[in-house]
Amino acid sequence: MMKINVEDEGDRKVLYLDGRLDVNAARDNEALFIETAASTMDMVIDCEKMTYISSAGLRNFIHVQKDMSAKKGRLVIRNVSTDVMDIFTSTGFISIMNFE
Repeated sequence: MMKINVEDEGDRKVLYLDGRLDVNAARDNEALFIETAASTMDMVIDCEKMTYISSAGLRNFIHVQKDMSAKKGRLVIRNVSTDVMDIFTSTGFISIMNFE
C-alpha cells in the first residue's frame, strides 16, 4: 500500500511517498503524479519512506520526467534508500533522473 502526500515547498511541489509503489499503487496514483507535474515547474519526489518500486512505479517516474522535461521544468528524486537506489541503478534510471 502506498500513501502519497503533496505539499508546497516554496515554488515547488513535493510528493512524499510512503510504502510500496507496486503495480496497484502505480495505477491508483498515476493521475496524481501527472496532475502534480502539470501544476508546477519544479517537482520533488521524496522517497524516504518508500520501501519498494516496481516497473509500473518506474513508468510513473519516467512519465513525470518526460512531462517536466518537455516544459523545461525540473524533477528531483531525493532521500532514496539503498535498496530502492539499487533498483534505479540496475534499471539504468540513475543516468536519466536527477537525485539529491
